[in-house]
Amino acid sequence: MSRGINWFKDFKIEEEIIDNIFGQDITYSVEFLDGDSTSFSEGNITKYQDAFKKYGNISIPYVEYEYYSKPRYLKERFIEPKTLSEVCSKILSNCILDKYDIKSRIEWFKEMSDKGYYFSFDAF
Repeated sequence: MSRGINWFKDFKIEEEIIDNIFGQDITYSVEFLDGDSTSFSEGNITKYQDAFKKYGNISIPYVEYEYYSKPRYLKERFIEPKTLSEVCSKILSNCILDKYDIKSRIEWFKEMSDKGYYFSFDAF
């Protein structure tokens, strides 16, 4: 099983009002800008998240594309690229990489963070 990962420099939230027999529903959708996405296996995501937690007490947020209440404070959930880069450096200087086979992806997270990208995983 895999889950999407997004890297982006900015995002926007759009509001959609839907009329129904009970009145109106408002949904919000998130669009990630100036980036791309791919997917990682759930097992590997767990390895990355565990390493981020252990070496920086952070984790990449899981974000839904559609919300039924305004997604307040979404920006605050994202890890600043500089912070993620610093944590990646700590991880890369540790032998955990050989044991868990995550070195190339941690290097990629660092490289992209150094270029100013934020990350999020898709929520189910």
